[in-house]
Amino acid sequence: MDNRSIVALGAVILIVSIGLAFYWYEYRPSRIRATCETQSTERAQEFLRQMIGKHAPKGFPEGLYNQANKEAYYLSCVREQGLER
Repeated sequence: MDNRSIVALGAVILIVSIGLAFYWYEYRPSRIRATCETQSTERAQEFLRQMIGKHAPKGFPEGLYNQANKEAYYLSCVREQGLER
């Protein structure tokens, strides 16, 4: 092998390593957090609907949830995905 092929191989390995590091430490966690945010909001809304049940007053707005429940669902989801302990 000559010097050019060694340098080219090193450059390819460096680029692939940087790409994998970006995926693992930036892109993957941001996608997990976005997914968990959506899921936790939906689960908290569903939980509130179940708790109120048929006793909801007429004209009760949709999309309400308890913030503490949402945070608990979010933390649970993030832990399941392996981002936090």
